[in-house]
Amino acid sequence: MVAGESPLFDAIIIWKKPKDSVWNIYDKPLRKNIPFEAKAVRIGYEESEVLVH
Repeated sequence: MVAGESPLFDAIIIWKKPKDSVWNIYDKPLRKNIPFEAKAVRIGYEESEVLVH
């Protein structure tokens, strides 16, 4: 399993599979064997870089 967290209390981590167009809100650990992209977002701020796993 892969778990993530943000040091900012009001940032949200979102993720998607590489070929998907819809982002999902991260709410539980993801399986290690699936490829995914993730980033942190905060309303009113620039998004983080995309992490590719």
